[in-house]
Amino acid sequence: MKTRIRKAAVALLLLLPAGYAFAQSDAHDKQVEDSLREDFKLLRKWARKGDAEAQYILSDCYFNGKGVSKNPKNALKWLLKAARQDFSPALYTLARFYEAGEIVPQNYEEAIRIYRTLAEQGDAEAQCSLAYCSVYGYGVPQNYWEAMRWYRRAAEQGYAEAQYNLAMAYQGGFGVKQDFEEAVKWYKLAAEQDYADAQYALGRCYEEGEGVEQDLEEAAKWYRLAAEQGHEDAKEALEKMKTK
Repeated sequence: MKTRIRKAAVALLLLLPAGYAFAQSDAHDKQVEDSLREDFKLLRKWARKGDAEAQYILSDCYFNGKGVSKNPKNALKWLLKAARQDFSPALYTLARFYEAGEIVPQNYEEAIRIYRTLAEQGDAEAQCSLAYCSVYGYGVPQNYWEAMRWYRRAAEQGYAEAQYNLAMAYQGGFGVKQDFEEAVKWYKLAAEQDYADAQYALGRCYEEGEGVEQDLEEAAKWYRLAAEQGHEDAKEALEKMKTK
Protein backbone atom coordinates (compact mmCIF):
# COMPACT_ATOMS: atom_id res chain seq x y z
CA MET A 1 0.00 0.00 0.00
CA LYS A 2 2.87 2.38 0.71
CA THR A 3 4.03 1.88 -2.87
CA ARG A 4 0.58 2.90 -4.11
CA ILE A 5 0.68 6.02 -1.93
CA ARG A 6 4.09 6.98 -3.33
CA LYS A 7 2.94 6.43 -6.90
CA ALA A 8 -0.10 8.60 -6.23
CA ALA A 9 2.12 11.26 -4.70
CA VAL A 10 4.45 11.29 -7.69
CA ALA A 11 1.50 11.64 -10.03
CA LEU A 12 -0.01 14.54 -8.10
CA LEU A 13 3.15 16.45 -7.26
CA LEU A 14 4.91 16.07 -10.60
CA LEU A 15 2.10 16.05 -13.14
CA LEU A 16 -0.11 18.77 -11.70
CA PRO A 17 0.99 22.40 -11.91
CA ALA A 18 0.63 24.54 -8.80
CA GLY A 19 -2.81 26.10 -8.59
CA TYR A 20 -4.50 23.33 -10.60
CA ALA A 21 -7.82 22.14 -9.21
CA PHE A 22 -9.70 19.45 -11.08
CA ALA A 23 -12.88 21.50 -11.28
CA GLN A 24 -11.03 24.46 -12.77
CA SER A 25 -10.14 22.99 -16.11
CA ASP A 26 -11.83 20.86 -18.74
CA ALA A 27 -8.92 21.10 -21.16
CA HIS A 28 -6.85 18.53 -19.32
CA ASP A 29 -6.94 15.05 -20.81
CA LYS A 30 -9.97 13.36 -19.17
CA GLN A 31 -8.36 9.96 -18.76
CA VAL A 32 -5.31 11.43 -17.04
CA GLU A 33 -7.47 13.68 -14.89
CA ASP A 34 -9.65 10.76 -13.79
CA SER A 35 -6.54 8.86 -12.79
CA LEU A 36 -5.24 11.82 -10.80
CA ARG A 37 -8.60 12.16 -9.07
CA GLU A 38 -8.27 8.58 -7.90
CA ASP A 39 -4.71 9.27 -6.72
CA PHE A 40 -5.96 12.21 -4.69
CA LYS A 41 -8.75 10.14 -3.14
CA LEU A 42 -6.21 7.46 -2.20
CA LEU A 43 -3.97 10.00 -0.50
CA ARG A 44 -6.86 11.52 1.42
CA LYS A 45 -8.06 8.08 2.48
CA TRP A 46 -4.68 7.08 3.90
CA ALA A 47 -4.11 10.49 5.43
CA ARG A 48 -7.36 10.08 7.35
CA LYS A 49 -6.19 6.65 8.50
CA GLY A 50 -3.14 8.31 10.05
CA ASP A 51 -0.41 7.66 7.46
CA ALA A 52 2.17 10.41 8.03
CA GLU A 53 3.55 10.37 4.50
CA ALA A 54 0.08 10.70 3.00
CA GLN A 55 -0.74 13.50 5.44
CA TYR A 56 2.41 15.38 4.45
CA ILE A 57 1.72 15.03 0.72
CA LEU A 58 -1.92 16.03 1.18
CA SER A 59 -0.71 19.14 3.02
CA ASP A 60 1.49 20.01 0.06
CA CYS A 61 -1.47 19.58 -2.29
CA TYR A 62 -3.56 22.01 -0.24
CA PHE A 63 -0.69 24.47 0.13
CA ASN A 64 0.19 24.58 -3.58
CA GLY A 65 -3.28 23.97 -4.98
CA LYS A 66 -2.56 20.64 -6.62
CA GLY A 67 -5.81 18.83 -7.30
CA VAL A 68 -7.69 21.15 -4.93
CA SER A 69 -8.06 24.87 -4.41
CA LYS A 70 -5.32 26.36 -2.24
CA ASN A 71 -6.29 26.14 1.40
CA PRO A 72 -3.62 27.19 3.93
CA LYS A 73 -5.80 26.11 6.86
CA ASN A 74 -6.11 22.55 5.56
CA ALA A 75 -2.44 22.55 4.55
CA LEU A 76 -1.44 23.38 8.11
CA LYS A 77 -3.88 20.87 9.58
CA TRP A 78 -2.41 17.94 7.66
CA LEU A 79 1.15 19.16 8.08
CA LEU A 80 0.76 19.26 11.86
CA LYS A 81 -0.72 15.75 11.87
CA ALA A 82 2.34 14.45 10.02
CA ALA A 83 4.78 16.47 12.13
CA ARG A 84 3.27 15.13 15.36
CA GLN A 85 4.29 11.67 14.14
CA ASP A 86 7.89 12.93 13.82
CA PHE A 87 7.80 12.60 10.02
CA SER A 88 11.02 14.40 9.13
CA PRO A 89 9.93 16.11 5.89
CA ALA A 90 6.87 17.49 7.66
CA LEU A 91 8.94 18.72 10.60
CA TYR A 92 11.40 20.44 8.26
CA THR A 93 8.60 22.08 6.26
CA LEU A 94 6.97 23.27 9.49
CA ALA A 95 10.28 24.79 10.59
CA ARG A 96 10.57 26.62 7.27
CA PHE A 97 7.07 28.01 7.75
CA TYR A 98 7.94 29.19 11.27
CA GLU A 99 11.09 30.85 9.93
CA ALA A 100 9.24 32.61 7.12
CA GLY A 101 6.03 33.33 9.03
CA GLU A 102 4.05 31.54 6.34
CA ILE A 103 0.67 29.98 7.32
CA VAL A 104 1.87 30.18 10.96
CA PRO A 105 3.02 33.20 13.01
CA GLN A 106 6.75 33.80 12.56
CA ASN A 107 8.67 32.10 15.36
CA TYR A 108 12.43 31.83 14.88
CA GLU A 109 12.91 30.04 18.20
CA GLU A 110 10.52 27.24 17.23
CA ALA A 111 12.13 27.01 13.77
CA ILE A 112 15.56 26.68 15.38
CA ARG A 113 14.31 24.03 17.83
CA ILE A 114 13.05 21.86 14.98
CA TYR A 115 16.08 22.50 12.74
CA ARG A 116 18.43 21.55 15.58
CA THR A 117 16.55 18.35 16.38
CA LEU A 118 16.68 17.26 12.74
CA ALA A 119 20.26 18.46 12.27
CA GLU A 120 21.47 16.41 15.21
CA GLN A 121 19.81 13.40 13.59
CA GLY A 122 21.94 13.98 10.49
CA ASP A 123 19.41 15.75 8.25
CA ALA A 124 21.59 17.71 5.79
CA GLU A 125 18.84 20.11 4.75
CA ALA A 126 18.15 21.03 8.38
CA GLN A 127 21.89 21.38 9.05
CA CYS A 128 22.13 23.85 6.18
CA SER A 129 19.13 25.83 7.42
CA LEU A 130 20.50 25.91 10.96
CA ALA A 131 23.81 27.20 9.59
CA TYR A 132 22.00 29.92 7.64
CA CYS A 133 20.18 31.07 10.79
CA SER A 134 23.50 31.16 12.65
CA VAL A 135 25.04 33.34 9.95
CA TYR A 136 22.28 35.94 10.15
CA GLY A 137 21.33 35.58 13.82
CA TYR A 138 17.78 34.35 13.22
CA GLY A 139 16.57 32.82 16.48
CA VAL A 140 20.14 32.32 17.72
CA PRO A 141 23.09 34.63 18.39
CA GLN A 142 25.03 35.34 15.20
CA ASN A 143 27.93 32.90 15.13
CA TYR A 144 29.99 32.27 11.98
CA TRP A 145 31.99 29.46 13.58
CA GLU A 146 28.83 27.60 14.55
CA ALA A 147 27.40 28.19 11.09
CA MET A 148 30.46 26.73 9.41
CA ARG A 149 30.29 23.66 11.65
CA TRP A 150 26.80 22.89 10.39
CA TYR A 151 27.56 23.82 6.79
CA ARG A 152 30.50 21.41 6.87
CA ARG A 153 28.41 18.58 8.25
CA ALA A 154 25.85 19.07 5.49
CA ALA A 155 28.52 19.57 2.83
CA GLU A 156 30.24 16.34 3.78
CA GLN A 157 26.95 14.57 3.08
CA GLY A 158 27.03 15.97 -0.45
CA TYR A 159 24.42 18.69 0.04
CA ALA A 160 25.19 21.15 -2.77
CA GLU A 161 23.84 24.31 -1.14
CA ALA A 162 25.99 23.70 1.93
CA GLN A 163 29.03 22.98 -0.22
CA TYR A 164 28.52 26.30 -2.00
CA ASN A 165 28.13 28.24 1.24
CA LEU A 166 31.17 26.56 2.76
CA ALA A 167 33.17 27.49 -0.34
CA MET A 168 32.10 31.13 -0.01
CA ALA A 169 33.19 31.07 3.62
CA TYR A 170 36.66 29.81 2.68
CA GLN A 171 36.91 32.36 -0.09
CA GLY A 172 35.98 35.23 2.20
CA GLY A 173 37.45 33.92 5.45
CA PHE A 174 34.12 33.94 7.29
CA GLY A 175 34.14 31.58 10.27
CA VAL A 176 37.16 29.75 8.83
CA LYS A 177 40.69 30.64 7.83
CA GLN A 178 40.72 32.04 4.31
CA ASP A 179 41.79 29.32 1.89
CA PHE A 180 41.21 29.79 -1.85
CA GLU A 181 42.15 26.23 -2.77
CA GLU A 182 39.66 24.86 -0.27
CA ALA A 183 37.05 27.22 -1.71
CA VAL A 184 37.64 25.84 -5.19
CA LYS A 185 37.34 22.29 -3.88
CA TRP A 186 33.87 22.90 -2.43
CA TYR A 187 32.71 25.05 -5.35
CA LYS A 188 33.59 22.23 -7.69
CA LEU A 189 31.72 19.62 -5.67
CA ALA A 190 28.60 21.77 -5.75
CA ALA A 191 29.08 22.76 -9.40
CA GLU A 192 29.28 19.11 -10.41
CA GLN A 193 25.78 18.74 -8.97
CA ASP A 194 24.55 21.47 -11.35
CA TYR A 195 24.32 24.11 -8.62
CA ALA A 196 24.31 27.21 -10.84
CA ASP A 197 25.74 29.69 -8.30
CA ALA A 198 28.66 27.34 -7.68
CA GLN A 199 29.26 26.90 -11.40
CA TYR A 200 29.45 30.67 -11.80
CA ALA A 201 31.73 31.06 -8.78
CA LEU A 202 34.01 28.29 -10.02
CA GLY A 203 34.15 29.98 -13.41
CA ARG A 204 35.32 33.17 -11.73
CA CYS A 205 38.02 31.28 -9.84
CA TYR A 206 39.33 29.85 -13.10
CA GLU A 207 39.11 33.20 -14.89
CA GLU A 208 40.98 35.03 -12.13
CA GLY A 209 43.34 32.21 -11.16
CA GLU A 210 42.16 32.29 -7.56
CA GLY A 211 42.83 29.00 -5.77
CA VAL A 212 43.51 27.32 -9.07
CA GLU A 213 45.69 27.88 -12.12
CA GLN A 214 44.13 30.39 -14.48
CA ASP A 215 42.29 28.62 -17.30
CA LEU A 216 39.98 30.71 -19.46
CA GLU A 217 38.58 27.72 -21.32
CA GLU A 218 37.63 26.06 -18.06
CA ALA A 219 36.15 29.34 -16.83
CA ALA A 220 34.02 29.61 -19.96
CA LYS A 221 32.85 26.02 -19.52
CA TRP A 222 31.51 26.65 -16.03
CA TYR A 223 30.05 30.02 -16.97
CA ARG A 224 28.24 28.34 -19.86
CA LEU A 225 26.80 25.61 -17.67
CA ALA A 226 25.49 28.22 -15.21
CA ALA A 227 24.17 30.41 -18.03
CA GLU A 228 22.25 27.46 -19.46
CA GLN A 229 20.36 27.39 -16.16
CA GLY A 230 19.49 31.06 -16.51
CA HIS A 231 22.23 32.52 -14.28
CA GLU A 232 22.37 36.17 -15.36
CA ASP A 233 25.86 36.93 -13.97
CA ALA A 234 27.22 33.92 -15.84
CA LYS A 235 25.65 35.14 -19.07
CA GLU A 236 27.25 38.53 -18.56
CA ALA A 237 30.64 36.96 -17.77
CA LEU A 238 30.50 34.96 -21.01
CA GLU A 239 29.75 38.11 -23.01
CA LYS A 240 32.67 39.91 -21.42
CA MET A 241 35.01 37.02 -22.20
CA LYS A 242 34.13 37.35 -25.87
CA THR A 243 35.59 40.86 -25.90
CA LYS A 244 38.91 39.84 -24.38
